[in-house]
Amino acid sequence: MKKLVKYNLFVLSIFLLIGCQKEVDIKKLNNYWEIKKVENPNGGVKEYTFNETIDFIEVEGDKGFRKKVKPQLDGTFLVTNDTEIFKISKEDGVYTINYSTQYANWKEEIEKLTDETLVVRNQVGLIYTYQKYENNFREIMEGKGD
Repeated sequence: MKKLVKYNLFVLSIFLLIGCQKEVDIKKLNNYWEIKKVENPNGGVKEYTFNETIDFIEVEGDKGFRKKVKPQLDGTFLVTNDTEIFKISKEDGVYTINYSTQYANWKEEIEKLTDETLVVRNQVGLIYTYQKYENNFREIMEGKGD
């Protein structure tokens, strides 16, 4: 009887582990992302209400790039020369974005990825929260947006 209970607990534990692993639809990274806040491990938070540049991310398979772009009033973007190449890996249910530039290499774990939100944690524990970029300049200029 004890063996049966132990076996059932083992099987239940496996199902719980599998159920707790977060699946991420990597294709949702393909978007324009605007930083909203950065949280540090000590509890400090920096909020961003306006961003001169936003991040454009494009991914295909497990490879992609991130580029800074500057939104313009007419809905277009000025594209900067900075490009960060990355590769996505998955280990123990955790998706990691592994960046490599001529200046540095670093990693960010994807904490959350939806159609509207991207949250990543870097190697020193900083948590970056991004929101899908919505260009509402025209509405603001016409007095419709707040």
